[in-house]
Amino acid sequence: MKIQWKKNWKRPAVVLAVLVLVGASVYLNWRYAGNVAQTDKILGQATLVNENGNGVSVTEDTAAENDYFATARLSRKQARDSAISMLQEAEVDENATEEVCNEASQTLQVLAGYTVAESQIENLVTAKGYADCVVFMGTDSCSVVVDAGEDGLDATDVARIKDIVVNEYCSREILRYSDMINRKDVSNYSVAELIEFLIHSDEEICFSDYATRFINRMASEGHERNAKNYRLAVNHLERYLGTTRVMFTHLSSSVLTRWINSLSLTNRAKEMYPTCLRQIFKRALIELNDEERGIVRIKYNPWLKVSIPKSDSTVQRAISAEACREFFNRPLPETKMISSLPELGRDVALLSLCLGGINTVDIFELKKENYKDGIIGYKRAKTKHSRKDEAYIEMRVEPFIQPTFDKYLSDENDEYLFKFHKRYSNPDSFNANVNIGIRKICADMGMKKEDYYCYYTFRHTWATIAQNDCDANLYEVAFGMNHSHGLNITRGYVKIDFTPAWELNAKVIDFIFFSSKKSKQGKARDFETPADKMFRITKKMMIYGRAYFKGDVIGEITDIGFSNVDQVIDRLVELLPKDIPTGCMVQFRLMNCDSKKEVVYERSKGKGFM
Repeated sequence: MKIQWKKNWKRPAVVLAVLVLVGASVYLNWRYAGNVAQTDKILGQATLVNENGNGVSVTEDTAAENDYFATARLSRKQARDSAISMLQEAEVDENATEEVCNEASQTLQVLAGYTVAESQIENLVTAKGYADCVVFMGTDSCSVVVDAGEDGLDATDVARIKDIVVNEYCSREILRYSDMINRKDVSNYSVAELIEFLIHSDEEICFSDYATRFINRMASEGHERNAKNYRLAVNHLERYLGTTRVMFTHLSSSVLTRWINSLSLTNRAKEMYPTCLRQIFKRALIELNDEERGIVRIKYNPWLKVSIPKSDSTVQRAISAEACREFFNRPLPETKMISSLPELGRDVALLSLCLGGINTVDIFELKKENYKDGIIGYKRAKTKHSRKDEAYIEMRVEPFIQPTFDKYLSDENDEYLFKFHKRYSNPDSFNANVNIGIRKICADMGMKKEDYYCYYTFRHTWATIAQNDCDANLYEVAFGMNHSHGLNITRGYVKIDFTPAWELNAKVIDFIFFSSKKSKQGKARDFETPADKMFRITKKMMIYGRAYFKGDVIGEITDIGFSNVDQVIDRLVELLPKDIPTGCMVQFRLMNCDSKKEVVYERSKGKGFM
């Protein structure tokens, strides 16, 4: 009788291989014994009841029949002992991987269970009055050979034997389920949850499915950008393994090591991707295993034997103040677009350079509530979830950058500070287009492709010039850029004065745009806070005005008789060299000598002046 189990067991490769070996050995010995046992004398029948419940008689003499059952049991035992010996050797082999050792241990448990169940069924069958019986158990079936006697087996006999096998299987499952329930607190489980737990708790778990749930949960908790990096890591692993259903059992230490080695030519991914996967795995061990109650769905942690390399040091992208002047003061590449990408790239790069190296994601996500009295206050998106102070910083909008700042302000009823979100769907799209615009300018400048700037060039430039040319120490640079540092806990208790960051930012702007000197500029001017934006001029007031191009003073006046700013700028324009290319930017710095207030304006030739 062959009974097909309704449960599909997914065993490791080594399990299946050994079980096939055992089954084949037993079967061949059974066939051999049966062939040898046949004689011309009919004294009894041994009947194999098949999976349809039909009795198939094999006629044998009694002696040969007895030899058959003894030989069958001996063959079964020899094959199984041989398999157990192989598995035990694999389990203690010093050269065996952790995966092989675990699979060997699991298979030994399976074979032990088969042995106990076979013996139990044989005893129960013979207890019903049948002369002898031998049972062969496999991964998904159970075959029973019974000494049927002279009359063979009828339908009632077949049903009785089948009931014994099914009851034995069910009783073992009930015991297993009871043990699982006793090891875990299921008092709050619904019936559906309990069934799900009992049926699937020992199934092989899909790492890809768990990772997807983990990443979705991370995104829903506000960690969208981190979630994106985790998704990139999982996708790369799936491509490497050639499947979108990576199982936890696939992730042996050797497999992970080979995958990490495939990332060796990358700068950051070789550290970031494995770190992301390790975090997912650590969380899965906590959520899916309960060692205290004996529930271990993930059998081993391969990361204990895996080394994660360090990412390459950040390439210094900073450029000189001279290069900045060249970039920001040159004409933009011609385009038919009203709002061109080069213009976007230049303007947003300028915002970053003049606002303490602010990131594009933070520019994109600024709200109206983040801007008050000429000061932006925001939490840095990259680190706000990992710092006690939530990476909060305030930065003053200097007069020089105010025109560019105002240029992109959104409508009055819009919750966002800038109008970038109306054109770009998310910060990543915005950042990509900014970088495209910057690269177009670099191409127009005749730069080599490998030397093109990117948005981060100007963030790095701010930090470098702040330290090298504006006398700032590393702590002051970190403070101005809102980097994490050793005083984060203290920052959580103290109301921070960000004035030093503002003053340092003003120094950087001064050095780049209002000086052509390579030496240090000295102490920066203390600009009036933008809260008082009114720059009042009357004809009796003395006005000191300067025009700058690439850091050089190209026009200068000190006079009275001006009624407004435009009149001062018009006078300065008359002093400008005629060979300034159309589209180039010129900075105009005006100071009221009576009130000591100063303002800065920027105009482009051909648009702001002729």
